[in-house]
Amino acid sequence: MDPNEFLHRIYGRLDGLRQARQLYAPRLAPDFSSFNFILPDEMRLSKIVATLLSPSGNHAQGPAFLNTFLRRIDLEDYLSEAIRAKVNTEVRTNRIDSSMRRMDILIDFGESAVVIENKPWAADQNAQVKDYIKQLEISHPKKHCLLYLSGTDEPPSDDSIEPKDRETLIQEGKLLIKPYTILLDWLSDCKTVCQSERVRNFLDDFSNYIQQQFMGVRDMAEFDQIFDAVTASNEMFQTAMQVANSFNEIKRRLLKKLETQLDEKAKAKGWQLEWEIDYWGRNSYFGIFFFNEQQYYICFEFGGTQCQEWSYGITKKEGKLPDMPKFKECLSRIAPGEQSEWWPWSLYFDEPYRNWLNSHTPWIEIVDDCKLANMIIRKTEAIYKALKQDNLLDELR
Repeated sequence: MDPNEFLHRIYGRLDGLRQARQLYAPRLAPDFSSFNFILPDEMRLSKIVATLLSPSGNHAQGPAFLNTFLRRIDLEDYLSEAIRAKVNTEVRTNRIDSSMRRMDILIDFGESAVVIENKPWAADQNAQVKDYIKQLEISHPKKHCLLYLSGTDEPPSDDSIEPKDRETLIQEGKLLIKPYTILLDWLSDCKTVCQSERVRNFLDDFSNYIQQQFMGVRDMAEFDQIFDAVTASNEMFQTAMQVANSFNEIKRRLLKKLETQLDEKAKAKGWQLEWEIDYWGRNSYFGIFFFNEQQYYICFEFGGTQCQEWSYGITKKEGKLPDMPKFKECLSRIAPGEQSEWWPWSLYFDEPYRNWLNSHTPWIEIVDDCKLANMIIRKTEAIYKALKQDNLLDELR
């Protein structure tokens, strides 16, 4: 089948569904979700999961959710201890030299423990998983396990734990690596055992959020229409696979198009673009320089692979350069950004721009008459004007 005909068929099905949804929207409110207001970051997601797992959580379901979780991740040997489990977030690694690390979720059963390393978007820190395992070996030597919950389906990086150690821990059952979408199966289990309609509604919203963020499924009804169309015949399925297999190359070419758009717009203002984007790489970036020999520059960086964890701000060319708190003081008028070793001021983009893996918006806005490039230039101009107003442009040199 011609790909154009295939895409038109899919569009026709979805257009019909969207018109029907609009007709019944006042009764069904299909786009309403509590997560539209929560806008979770990594820490808030950890708190949500921890609250649901806690036998004393205000969901009032006792250990039911924890029990289904342990079964779902194949840790049934912890079930007998679930009733007395204590669940906490941001727990310090107080038994090892790296005592300032914080474990996302600790399920403490007394003599045994499970730690959940929640990685929806961000990359690992150096020796992070290694240190968590050390902590568990000292704090709960009898029985312990680290669950690495990956939003990108990738295992811990080699910098986080050496590959040979990682494989040994997996074989010993002390390290589990699961995709973030396993939470969908768990939430489905929770809905089955949940006795509260209010809590079930929240579980539905949480499930929909995970589908959107980590599967790219914004609406299950639309997904069902796509599934029915794609599997209607061998010819339709083969065409769908042909389209799907082209997407990585499509994204690569769209990134190249964005580079060209930004380069033209930067040159028009007398600025220079530095492009170091690798779709599959961590911490890939592009920078905008206002003049030559600039030691601090405007940087747009993807902290994760496949264009995830997008942030921007002012960064240093070398780590030994001064922190320049004046930049943060000035640019906080734009937004209350953060300051770190390499970044005098930075902040993450909100969705739908923060994670491009399952968001259509950034890619569409590259195609749509330079819309994304114009947004990037506007943010850069805002930084330029704020620095100029405070006579700080020369401080970038």
